[in-house]
Formats: sequence, C-alpha cells, structure tokens
Amino acid sequence: MASTRKKKLSMGNLKIKVSDMPGISADLILHNTNILTLDPKLPDAEMVAVKGNYIIGVGDKNDISTVSNSSTEMIDCQGLTVIPGFNDSHCHPISFALSLVYVDCSPEKVRGIEDIVEKIRQRAKATSEGEWIRAAGYNELELAEKRHPALRDLDRAAPANPIILLKDTGKTCVLNSLALKMTGITGETPDPKAGHIERDPKRGTPTGVLSGLIDEVRMKVPPVKQGELRQGIKLADQFYLANGITSVQDVTWSNSLRHWEYYQELKRDGRFSPRVAVMAGNDNVDEFKQYGLCTGSGNAMLKLSSAKIALDESTGCEHPPQEELNRHALSAHMAGFQIARFTLAMCMTFRQHWKPFDMYGTTTPLR
Repeated sequence: MASTRKKKLSMGNLKIKVSDMPGISADLILHNTNILTLDPKLPDAEMVAVKGNYIIGVGDKNDISTVSNSSTEMIDCQGLTVIPGFNDSHCHPISFALSLVYVDCSPEKVRGIEDIVEKIRQRAKATSEGEWIRAAGYNELELAEKRHPALRDLDRAAPANPIILLKDTGKTCVLNSLALKMTGITGETPDPKAGHIERDPKRGTPTGVLSGLIDEVRMKVPPVKQGELRQGIKLADQFYLANGITSVQDVTWSNSLRHWEYYQELKRDGRFSPRVAVMAGNDNVDEFKQYGLCTGSGNAMLKLSSAKIALDESTGCEHPPQEELNRHALSAHMAGFQIARFTLAMCMTFRQHWKPFDMYGTTTPLR
C-alpha cells in the first residue's frame, strides 16, 4: 500500500468486501479516499480496513460502522487516491543507501566532467587529508564529453585524498592516482579474469577506469563510518516509502550471510520498512547452506529468495566459463535454492545460461 506510514500492509485480500465480514473489527480504517484495488471484480472503493499487518477488506463509506469500534484508528485521507504498494524486484538497497551519502554525480546533478570535479572538490574541503572520498552515479554517455572521467580529472579535484567514483551500473569505477597507489594497482597489474584495467595506449599506465573489479577494490577501501551508513539507510527508507515502494528484492550478486544478518538487524531495529527478499550471492551459497538457509527461509518481512548467478561478457571474456557455470547451478540447486540468472552483454550468454537447466532441471522438485 503506497503510504509513508511505517505499517506493512498486504494487498492480498482487497477483493473481499467489508460487508462480507460481519463481526470483525479493524485496527485501522482509511476512509474518504479513492482506492484503486487493481481487482477487475472490485476496481474502486471508498474505504479500506486493516487488522494487524493485513488488509481485511474494502468497501464504501457506509461500511465503516460494520468493521469499526471505539479502538479503531481512523484516518481521513481527504479524497486522496490509495493504491497498492509498488515492488522493486531488481535493486540494491544497501548500495543505494551508501550512494545517498556519497558525492552525487548522477545525470540529474552533473552535465559534464567539470561538474564532477567541482562536486568532489567541494566534498574535499570538508574531508581530512588522506581520507577516502566516495562518489557515485555518473554515466559517461550522459556527460558532455561522452567519456569516463579519468584519474587526471579526479587528481585535479582532490590530489590529497584517495577517490573512488562509481558508475551508475555499479560495474565500473574510476580511481585517482592516490587511490590506485593505495589499492596496489599499477601498470604491471594484470587484468583479472573477469575484469579490465583501462590503460593509456602509449604508456601502458592505468587511466583510473576499472571494469569488473568493484569487489576487489572495495576490499582495499575502508568501510564507510557507521554513522554514514545509518544515515544512508534512513534516507533510503524514506525514499522507498515516499515513492510508494513497500517491497524490494536485493539482487546484489555478492550477498553473503553477513548481508542477510544485517537485514535482520535492520528489521529488528525497525530501521528499514519495506518487505525484503534477498538473493544469495552464488559464491556464498555454502555459507547459507551451513545454517540451513535456502529459498523461502525467513518470514513475511524478510525472506531469502534465489541464488544469483551472473554471466558477464562485458569485459570481452566469458565469466564464469561454462563448466564453472554448470557447477554453480548444480550446487545452488541441490542446496535448495531457486536459480536466478543475470546476463551482462548478451552474445552467447542466454544459450550458456540455459545449459545447466537442461542438465539439472529435474534433479529436485524445486524449480
């Protein structure tokens, strides 16, 4: 249900008329509203009744007395429209939360590389020398220069601070000279099997643009301060609720048991309101298996969904190769996980993704 109230409501019973539920008293009634139920059998209503965490029925204004008593909370919506809440089935809530405390370099905020330089320069003024500056959201195709920023650009912004600038896809980042030094990336560093270090064609030195190395880089970058993370989570929660998003699916391919436990903490403390389905990172399936967790584990507010296997050809190489892909699929399948496939750069990838289904699709009843 699209609302900024921190109450989780199920729309599953909207087709039930309040008049068909004698003897039941609601905890909450929204009235004087235009309700779009999305149920063709009962498309419109004027009030909705809630009991516990569930919507128990809808009706017109004459039905209010049927399901209310002296303890029922009444909210006059003053003619506003009420709709079912939105589900964001492909998102990265924790990364999104972090981006809200990073320097915002999204297309809405910057037009070109000079704007990025200036925004980072301003952040540097409030940052101690040597501390990391994090920026995110740029898209080179939306910049006036139609190219990635490079280390030479970031060096001009804050030469005394290591800088990481994330592209909006989350698969590419740009480091300045100090950040490259601190992460140990040099001209002699070989490309990893699933990544690419962009190099100057004449000198062979890194330009600062790294593709497919986000996780490797983050392992060498200090984590954000807890206060910043808490603020980011708060802002993300407000964003989701303000936009009527009442359930999300975190599809981050590196999700581990630690991420699952962090979501449990957020739910326990009431700091993240939307319902959450968490995909398990394929490399971490065994972690979940050791604790008896698989697809469906959890509760109505936090649930484990599929194991995510990503196939990436964007860097010019197939990763993971077919044999490894098959092993990952079987391992997740036998651990009780549904399998979610993600393809980045679609050449041969769809056909490769389907091969494990042909091989193992009937190994267990799980689909």
